[in-house]
Amino acid sequence: MLQRLEASEQRSETLAQQLAEATRPLLRQLQTLQTSGSQQQAAWERQERQLADALAEAQAHLAQLTDAERAAREELLCLRSKVSTLESKLKAAQANAQSSQERVVELQAELDR
Repeated sequence: MLQRLEASEQRSETLAQQLAEATRPLLRQLQTLQTSGSQQQAAWERQERQLADALAEAQAHLAQLTDAERAAREELLCLRSKVSTLESKLKAAQANAQSSQERVVELQAELDR
């Protein structure tokens, strides 16, 4: 009975050693997977930060371009108004010059009589 107990304890120790040896590769694999997962997560977080920064920069640039476009449109409207005013003044000046020219011709004709 004592021999069976010792044999049983010996088998138990042998199984415990075999179990430890069998689980070592699995533990190493788990560690490798955890390390790889952590590295991948860190890479994704870096990529996410870079994309977020790029997005923020693009949005700021868009805001600047939108402001510049609005200012350009306002300037265009102002310039169109000035052109319209100047065209009206030019037409009035041309009409005035035409009537003055006609008056000069009339006065010349009267002098020649």
